[in-house]
Amino acid sequence: MNKLLLLCLVSAVCFAQLAQLSLDLDKNRELCDKKNNAEACFLAGYLYISQDEPDYEKAMEYTIKSCDGKIANGCLSAGGAYFMGVDVKKDEAKAMQFFKKGCDLKDTLSCEIYKSNGKILENILNDFGDEYEDDE
Repeated sequence: MNKLLLLCLVSAVCFAQLAQLSLDLDKNRELCDKKNNAEACFLAGYLYISQDEPDYEKAMEYTIKSCDGKIANGCLSAGGAYFMGVDVKKDEAKAMQFFKKGCDLKDTLSCEIYKSNGKILENILNDFGDEYEDDE
């Protein structure tokens, strides 16, 4: 299993417990779409990538909705995906826009990445090397 995916899933479980939401994709998607619940949007994004057949397009859609709903982790996640080109076309300018939104929401890591123009994230990724590759 991709180690980054595993970390994301652990984060989603912790976030669900804090937000008192379930890990049911359909319930979170409905809460997001019908009630504009940004926490549910965030969880839906992660749950889309945890399926047997991940839907990365939907995952990004709901992650971006969570960022638009002022969930800093959603902004950080979307920024990271665009910065690294993870299942989306790599776009560092777009990534920086998401990191700025996260920073505006007082997310420390988003601020550090934004203020360094991505250099901190590059250093983190270089330190981990192949940790971001599939084990298979």
